[in-house]
Amino acid sequence: MLFQGCYVEEPDRDGYRNTSLNVRGGYALAEALSLEGHVLDAASRTQYDGNIFGGNEADNRQQVFGGRLLWTPGEAVRLALQAGRSNDRSDTYFADNGARSHVGTFDTRRDTASVQGDLMFAAGQRLSAGVDWQKDTVTSIESYAVDHRDNTGVFVEYQGRFGAHALQASVRNDDNEQFGNHTTGSLGYGVALGSGLRLTASAGTGFKAPTFNDLYFPWSSNPELDPEKSKSVNLGIAQYRQGWNWIFNAYETRVDQLIALDSTFTPYNTARGRIRGAELTGFLALVGFDINAQASVTDPRDRTRGTASYDNWLARRARINGRLDIDRGFGPLRVGLTAAGSGQRFDNAANSVRLAGYGTVDLRVEYRLEPAGTGRQRVRPQV
Repeated sequence: MLFQGCYVEEPDRDGYRNTSLNVRGGYALAEALSLEGHVLDAASRTQYDGNIFGGNEADNRQQVFGGRLLWTPGEAVRLALQAGRSNDRSDTYFADNGARSHVGTFDTRRDTASVQGDLMFAAGQRLSAGVDWQKDTVTSIESYAVDHRDNTGVFVEYQGRFGAHALQASVRNDDNEQFGNHTTGSLGYGVALGSGLRLTASAGTGFKAPTFNDLYFPWSSNPELDPEKSKSVNLGIAQYRQGWNWIFNAYETRVDQLIALDSTFTPYNTARGRIRGAELTGFLALVGFDINAQASVTDPRDRTRGTASYDNWLARRARINGRLDIDRGFGPLRVGLTAAGSGQRFDNAANSVRLAGYGTVDLRVEYRLEPAGTGRQRVRPQV
């Protein structure tokens, strides 16, 4: 084991192992009443260079389970009740010469519940309203000023179609026990232009509280974080035809107190962030192949005036990204290939450490056990 300043180098091979189980199912209790449930259990072990104080191995366990009760007494009314829990536990150890000593535990839990009602009060007119609640709890050998909090959100949304025109409007209020009340909303408009062309425009505001992992995770957290507040606008044009489509969107998002990570993966707030970008996606069905492609260009900037990092790239955000998916089915068997690439980025706010771009290639094989098995869905925008 070599000590180099604040860092440690252990000249051994570090490994990673993950085992997971994911189950999802549903049952029709009555003609208008159905019940759905899901369970995820994932366990992993990660090895890394460390010391007796911070450990060099971590056992992680993630468990997620929940259910939804759906009541649809008619085409015009729908009521959904959901509840669930997620646990994320990390135990840190220091392993040396076959001996393993426990260093620390960090355990977060999130309980959620929601109810949403949808009413189709006229042809092409939908009104949705609901309430959702969540409670976060953290347990550790460390002592925190805040170890639990809850958030209650109330929302209303309208969606309407008028011939070739579509309108969407929503408003939401979040009462966060730790960060107070925040009201957000959105407004969107879409119009069909003929020949499958569709033009869309939208604007909205957002609120995002830092997670308990952001605030309190050992050795890579910041309990002084403020929540993010954002404003976004988007313009898009798309064309949908038989066997092919394409979508182009241009957007700008301005974020106050943007949560980012420094070179040690510790989160911090960037007072002002601006992200401009454009994205082009397309789909083509060709001689039995499904081809999906996506390319995006972004301009992520730190707009905090009076700082040395003003107008620098935001840390760890590439300007160019792309992805290509090619899939083909052979009866119940489906095979696919995904090629993805990302351009260079900077590892710090000063833009003094450059990270090279990278590319990955993945192969997939799926086998459908029943006719109602999994499949890709291409969803049109709501506006």
